[in-house]
Amino acid sequence: MVTLAFQILVTALVGLGLPQTARVDLLYPPAAAQADTTVVAPSSCVTEVDFFDSNSNQVKTQQVSLMPGQEGSVTLTRSQLGAKQSNNHALFYVEASIVNNCGSNVNCDPTLCNIIPSAETVDSNGQTEVLINAALRLRAFAAPN
Repeated sequence: MVTLAFQILVTALVGLGLPQTARVDLLYPPAAAQADTTVVAPSSCVTEVDFFDSNSNQVKTQQVSLMPGQEGSVTLTRSQLGAKQSNNHALFYVEASIVNNCGSNVNCDPTLCNIIPSAETVDSNGQTEVLINAALRLRAFAAPN
């Protein structure tokens, strides 16, 4: 079972046209010096990206592992969405979350993974048609004992 530390991206329903592909871009900027070095980010930050159709059925999930200074992306095609050629705009939405991969390291804090996500639809030439910047960072808190 994957333990999600916190959500970093949730989109509204987005239409995917005939020549379009959906893409989630993830950027992990170089880490700044920390004042408190007793708590650190994991050695790599893992993000789980989930695509859902308009009926909230998960159609694709993929994890991306990033080190500071790296970027990655996950794509969704119309065929992966199950869209038929007759559909003008197949609807989907995306959720992305940081995975808690600290294990038993009590000095590790996955919320220090400063992953910057965005979602976009691109045409067959790779040109961005719709860009969704994430303004959402939801932290998951453990219930008190």
